Amino acid sequence: MKKYSSTTYFPLIVDSPNQQDQDVEHIDKIMTFIQSNQPNDSQLILGLAETYGVNFNCKIVTLNEKYGLLQSNEYETVYDELIGKISNLWL
Repeated sequence: MKKYSSTTYFPLIVDSPNQQDQDVEHIDKIMTFIQSNQPNDSQLILGLAETYGVNFNCKIVTLNEKYGLLQSNEYETVYDELIGKISNLWL
């Protein structure tokens, strides 16, 4: 579909696939399914506390502050980066 379309593809977001405390046997299968079935050239955002030994071959972002993705000491840097990108959209 992507090959023949100009549609924008958004990231696939899976938050806490082990939310219901699956058996280790089942969560391993769930993680392997997610890893094996991610569409080519897609971005996957996966919220996990544990990978259960499945290698997702990706950049890992560790969140250290509860309920906070962006840390206060990063505000200015991120603002500057985003404002530049947003400004370029209007050019």
